[in-house]
Amino acid sequence: MAVRYPLVIDTTDNNKIKELPLNDSLNLSSNSIVNAVNITASGTLTVANLVVDSNSVSINGNSIATVALTNSYTDLSNQPSLFDGQYASLTGRPTIVSTTEDLADVSSTQATNGQALIYNSTSGVYEPGSIADAALDLTGQSISELADVAVISIATNQVLKWTGATFANSNVAFSELTGTPTTLAGYGITNGYANTDVDAHINVSSASTNEVLSWTGTDYAWVSNAAGGDSIGNFTLSSSVIDTDDSSGITITPAVTISSDLNVENDLRVTNIVYAETFESTATGAPTLTSASSINLSATDRVTINKSPLKFATFTSTERDALTSVAGDTLFNSTTTKLQVYTGSAWADLH
Repeated sequence: MAVRYPLVIDTTDNNKIKELPLNDSLNLSSNSIVNAVNITASGTLTVANLVVDSNSVSINGNSIATVALTNSYTDLSNQPSLFDGQYASLTGRPTIVSTTEDLADVSSTQATNGQALIYNSTSGVYEPGSIADAALDLTGQSISELADVAVISIATNQVLKWTGATFANSNVAFSELTGTPTTLAGYGITNGYANTDVDAHINVSSASTNEVLSWTGTDYAWVSNAAGGDSIGNFTLSSSVIDTDDSSGITITPAVTISSDLNVENDLRVTNIVYAETFESTATGAPTLTSASSINLSATDRVTINKSPLKFATFTSTERDALTSVAGDTLFNSTTTKLQVYTGSAWADLH
């Protein structure tokens, strides 16, 4: 059968009658398509309200039931059985040996005074019985499970002891230890005694006058004072030399009196005043007094130079003028070969 195209009136072109152009839409508002044998669409069929009036409707060859589903479970055929909520209705369920539900089958009238509920592994239920018949096995169980053990009256200093079948109160004898330890290590003591415990292990009466307690490397012993090379705290005594173990400085807090000469082989640093009757230099060369600022010589009567001439600093006129001078400064001017003093405003020659 040939493919035919419908004729339409083109309102955009003076109402001319034309075939339906490609990609145009056929507007059937308020109209219907009836008695169609087949409807073929390559796109999507969009229908606001679809009513199918047919005795047989199939999708992809599968027939749709003539009665629509009403969303009611009872409309289903071959419905599955609903779970009734009972544990016994489950298949493949594990065996429960400790749930409270299993205890509901035990009648209180079955038990006598002093009996307990004991699980019968053969019948799979709890039944009254003697605690001794329980043969309680705690292998691999936690201590919290001891709550299932009946309370036993324990006397003072007794413990709860496992007899092999049940728990019972018992005294613990020292003989129950595996052998009697012969060393401190056998009692779990790794050190014989700490340094603070020497008074309990040293015989004080064995010491002689002026002896001191010294560590030999393995034990304490009494020795005659601190010998050469011995250490006292951080101090090391070797021959006539006193040193520290790391050669750090030694601080002496109180005043020190030295009854003989004091030889200083390096610098002598004094924070305060140096008191001396005489200053005498025995070193080779001329001793030098150096100050970062000024040096003041102060005497109650006068400053006297007993020997040798007094030489003043030498400056050229240019060097002299560059000085920050105050009245009374005296120098030798090498430019004029004159001894000069600063009057406060100018340099004057001393004749």
